[in-house]
Amino acid sequence: MDEGLVLASGSGITFPGTVSSNAVDIYRFQAVADIEVTMSVTLVAGDAALTIYDPENSPLLQADGGGSYTTTIPADGRYLIAVQAGDGDITYEVSVSVK
Repeated sequence: MDEGLVLASGSGITFPGTVSSNAVDIYRFQAVADIEVTMSVTLVAGDAALTIYDPENSPLLQADGGGSYTTTIPADGRYLIAVQAGDGDITYEVSVSVK
C-alpha cells in the first residue's frame, strides 16, 4: 500500500488544487510522534474546511477558511489531510511544513 509522503523534520511540500462544490481532496502523509506540523491554506476562490485525521481516522485539527494552523503529531503513523469545499467550487493551495 502506498503510504504517501513521508514528512521528516525540516521538510515541506505544497499541494495546489481545485475542488468542486461539496467534494473533498485527500492527501496522506507518514509522520513520527512529537513533530510539529504547520499547514498554511491559501484560498484563491471559494471557502474550504481543512481537517487532519490521525492514524485512527479521528480529527486531529479542524479549521475553516484560509490561514496557518499548527499541531503536534501525537503518534507515528499515516495521517490524512482533507480539503473540503462547501456550496461552491474552490481553488486552493495547502503548504505543509515540519519543524
